[in-house]
Amino acid sequence: MKKMIQGLLVVLGVMYGAFTFVSVSAQTSYPMDVQHASGITTLEKEPEKIVVLDYGAFDTLDSIGAGDKVVGMIQGTLPENLTQYSKLPVVGSAKEPDIEAIARLEPDLVIVGNRQSSNYDAISELWPTIDASVSWNELSPEDTYTNRVTNSIQMIGEAVNHSEEGQTQIDAINGKVESYQNLGEGKAMALMSSGGEISMHSPQSRFAPIFEVFAFEDMALSEEADEGHKGDKISFETVQSLNPDWLFVLDRDQATSNDENAQPASAVLDNDLVKSTTAYQENQIIYLNPTEWYLIMNGANNYQLILDEVADAIQNN
Repeated sequence: MKKMIQGLLVVLGVMYGAFTFVSVSAQTSYPMDVQHASGITTLEKEPEKIVVLDYGAFDTLDSIGAGDKVVGMIQGTLPENLTQYSKLPVVGSAKEPDIEAIARLEPDLVIVGNRQSSNYDAISELWPTIDASVSWNELSPEDTYTNRVTNSIQMIGEAVNHSEEGQTQIDAINGKVESYQNLGEGKAMALMSSGGEISMHSPQSRFAPIFEVFAFEDMALSEEADEGHKGDKISFETVQSLNPDWLFVLDRDQATSNDENAQPASAVLDNDLVKSTTAYQENQIIYLNPTEWYLIMNGANNYQLILDEVADAIQNN
């Protein structure tokens, strides 16, 4: 029978001219069980009205062509690539959902992330909910931060019936990781500036790609995973004594505060102790994009941007 059909198609092709075969991409099948950071959620149908409570997940939805499904978002200044969604209804802050505002939108999917994962149980009792959190706890060469990021992208893509687009983003990330592998040389210190103080962060943190992908030598005082943004508070004397070859600095105040009087990280580090380090003398103090590294973190497009930022800093030095 199969040969008969193939023969008929050939005949039709001859009779009616060029015959074009159209490849139809496989569609996601619903109901679907989605395994995510907080458990398993069954989606009865393809989501069409999504409330997203995490910038990273929002970035991923936009990157895979599902941004038009988003009907509500968290309050805050949108990153540049998401400003086209600025008119969407606000459904809470980065850490607290507005349940009544969400209810008015009647979503068929809510997506939470790192900062809203503690609200998963309450939200999931009301609407189908998936948790797109990406943990940096207990990272290892076999279970890297990059792998966790791409797994989250794959999960979101499958949930919203954009798995092929999600795979395209994953392939792009993996391509950059391969290209940038071991590009770093020397000792690197990851610092966060907040309220005029500095904290040092290990590879078990949002700064994981600096060490995991680029293979800078870690100088952290502790290998414990960061809790939120805390890290280990250190003095400038410690920075001087450890003498890093590279300093990667994240200004948390710039990412989270509207206070025009907040002291920028560049001013915080403007002292003789920091100026005595190799990093300063070799012009290897890199001030990371605070929105990308602190707010969005693991979005499909954003993860590529933070990898590019480090690579550009190394290659342009």
